[in-house]
Amino acid sequence: MTSRDFVRHAYCSALLALCKKKNLNKITVNDVVNEVGTARQTFYNYFRDINDLICYIPAAFYAESHNPPYTRDGIKASLYYTLENKEYFSQVPYHEGQNSFRETYLRWMKEGCYALALKDITDEVEYLQKRLLIDGYIYASVELYYDWCKEGMKWPPELLLDAVFEMRPDILRDYDTLDFCGESYVCREDEAYPFEFAYSD
Repeated sequence: MTSRDFVRHAYCSALLALCKKKNLNKITVNDVVNEVGTARQTFYNYFRDINDLICYIPAAFYAESHNPPYTRDGIKASLYYTLENKEYFSQVPYHEGQNSFRETYLRWMKEGCYALALKDITDEVEYLQKRLLIDGYIYASVELYYDWCKEGMKWPPELLLDAVFEMRPDILRDYDTLDFCGESYVCREDEAYPFEFAYSD
C-alpha cells in the first residue's frame, strides 16, 4: 500500500466510522478531517468533495480485496462487505445531491460492462440493442441491491447473488471475461482493468 493509498484508506475508515453515529447526508468534510486528524486541504488533494469520498468506498474495497466486481467471488465478497459496514450501506440508497452514490455507481458499472462486452461491435443498431440489454440488467440489479439495503439486509446474500446472475442477458453470459460465475477467472498483468475509477495514480 502506497502512502497515498494509506491516506485514502484513513478517510474511508473515518467515513464508515462516522456513519455509525451520524446521518450520511449530514457528514461534512470537516467531520472527516477531524476524525482522521489531517488538514482540510489534505482532503482535497485526494477527493473533490464529500460526495466523491462517499462514492469511493466501493473502489477502495475492490482495490484492497483484489476481487474484480464482475466475478461471482467479487460480488459475493462485496455483499459481505456491505453487511460488515451496514451503518454506511443502509444509508447509501438515501444519499442525495450532485454525484450521488447511485448515479456514480450506475455510470461506473455501465462503463465497465460496455468496455468489456461491446468493444468489438461496429454495427450501430446491434451496439444499441445490446447496450440497452446491459443497461436493463444493471438498473435491475442495482435496484435489487438497494431494496436489500433498505430492508435491513435481511435476505441471505447468496439469494441476492443468485437472483442477479439469473437476470444476466446473453451478451454477458456468453462473454468469457465477463464471467460472473467464473471462480477460475484470472486477470493477466497486461490486461486492462475494465472497471477503472479516476483515483489511480
